[in-house]
Amino acid sequence: MVVIKECLKDEPKVTFDTVCRFLGVEPFRPEGIGQAHNVTAQDSLALGRSLASDLLGAVEPSNRLLERLIGCNVRYWVEPSPMMQLMSR
Repeated sequence: MVVIKECLKDEPKVTFDTVCRFLGVEPFRPEGIGQAHNVTAQDSLALGRSLASDLLGAVEPSNRLLERLIGCNVRYWVEPSPMMQLMSR
């Protein structure tokens, strides 16, 4: 089962009930459903993206040299796939 973040944010009770049914668990109402928890995780995600970008930039010259040596584009080895970029939003 895939749960989209927007569904959980927009309709937390309905989404939670759907997940419970999928798992074969009787739906219940946990305390605090629909409230934001661990909101610092968003800051951590932004920091992680920035760090990843910095690291990719640091290895860019070496990657270009490697591409010339082996005659192959290595960008797809180190850059996030379009699907991973969408998932991280």
